[in-house]
Amino acid sequence: MNAAESSVIAGIDYGRLPHGRHGIPKEEVLANQRERLLAATTAIFAEQGYAALAVSAIVARAGVSRSTFYKFFDDKLDCVLASQRRAFEALGQTIAWACAAEQDWPRGAARGVGAALSFAARFPGEARLVLASSQVASEPALARQGLPVHERLIELLHDGSRRHPGARHPGGLAEQAAVGAAMSIVATFLAAGEIDTLAQRKVELIEVVLTPYLGGEEAKRVALAA
Repeated sequence: MNAAESSVIAGIDYGRLPHGRHGIPKEEVLANQRERLLAATTAIFAEQGYAALAVSAIVARAGVSRSTFYKFFDDKLDCVLASQRRAFEALGQTIAWACAAEQDWPRGAARGVGAALSFAARFPGEARLVLASSQVASEPALARQGLPVHERLIELLHDGSRRHPGARHPGGLAEQAAVGAAMSIVATFLAAGEIDTLAQRKVELIEVVLTPYLGGEEAKRVALAA
């Protein structure tokens, strides 16, 4: 099965429905069709990028009609943005679960970075969609209208660091630079197809993310212990 035939994001498996009369409620049919369209969009986006993405290719891979596509989405950008939101929700859930396993914020943040890298390795197409809004040169439409992922990740770090008495509150460019650098590194490895190598960079990425809040020495200690 390819990505459009079976999508297993967030623990839900959406395979193609049986042909003919099947007695499946209409609501489930619609949910299945929409998920397959999102999965197909994610897969094609990862392969070709936004500019080359076409509605005809999406519906062909998803196995639904063009009229069905327009029941859910206005155009390809609307569908890509919905796919991006779906991917970010799955990533956010993954990070939240990882962080919740630790009461100590630095260790929780380190686990969150590790979980995000594991997510990228398991779902590289979704990871590329999440990162698309930060890639102005290659994906200008998504950079203008996509999720402000950079800001959302900074908010997560803000919220956690405020609960840790030893954390600094750098604000401004220091946080933006750290999160932006981490996202850029991950995007570079994904673009090069070096997904397996990402796990080897976990310690360095944890250091990059935590240094503005803990200082270099403490960030390195936490990273090495993760």
